Amino acid sequence: MSFDLIPVEVKTGAVPNASPGDWTDNEAYRQLYVSIIQLAIKDYEFLRRISGQPTLSPSERKKLRGLTEDSDPVEFFNSRWFEDICGMIGVHPQAIRERLEVKEGMQLLPSLVL
Repeated sequence: MSFDLIPVEVKTGAVPNASPGDWTDNEAYRQLYVSIIQLAIKDYEFLRRISGQPTLSPSERKKLRGLTEDSDPVEFFNSRWFEDICGMIGVHPQAIRERLEVKEGMQLLPSLVL
């Protein structure tokens, strides 16, 4: 279930802590934020795919360990950081959550030992 991020309203000059006299490449920031969300979507889709599997391959286990090392990827889509990034690139966070079917308190991590 891949999809492109289509901005609903692009906010110019929305880079945090940028003073008017500083040169800031807003497009570079925007591309970075879009990449972060796209990677999170890809990781989330991987978790959805493996969540129903009774066993995982060694490569799936390795990827799962890497994804969950710091936190549950579902937490990202329910975080203030995700909402801030969406605001900076001009997309609605709730639209992404609905499309991915992310719900608050949702757990996708398999009950397998990581």
